[in-house]
Amino acid sequence: MEMRESYDADERFTPDEAVEILKRAVALEKDQFSVEDLYTMGHEAGVSREAVQRAIAEYREEQRQLEEERQRREQQIEAERLRRKREQELQEREFTRFGYRLIQTIILIVVFFGIFAMMSTCMFGQFEWTTRRMMQPPSWTTDPPKPPPIIVFPRGNPEPMPQEPWGR
Repeated sequence: MEMRESYDADERFTPDEAVEILKRAVALEKDQFSVEDLYTMGHEAGVSREAVQRAIAEYREEQRQLEEERQRREQQIEAERLRRKREQELQEREFTRFGYRLIQTIILIVVFFGIFAMMSTCMFGQFEWTTRRMMQPPSWTTDPPKPPPIIVFPRGNPEPMPQEPWGR
């Protein structure tokens, strides 16, 4: 099927429209062009060789600037990633330190209360022993009465003991 040209020969296009139309036409025709091809196309389009050279130089400068901008963005992204990584490492380190300090504090509290409990138990035990001793009734009220002493007399003929006069 043939395409008919139904365009008016006197039809005019703005530079932007012309560029867009030529871009599409060139894309349909070839994948790559040499500098000489660009000069030839420019000459056929009524563009001077110097204008094509300036356009090539501007294009290369624009591409260089775009590449620099892309690299700068990549560096910024990498710097931000490294900053976040360092920040996360610092947070992890601080969290670890906090955990160690918390454990140390708990150990100190346990030891302190253990010593306090031991001392209070000892003191309570001494207090309890003293209180029991103080609160106990005297032994003469709680002990059973002692039996009277047993006097043993010898059997047989006891001799009276000689008595010496008093006063000697």
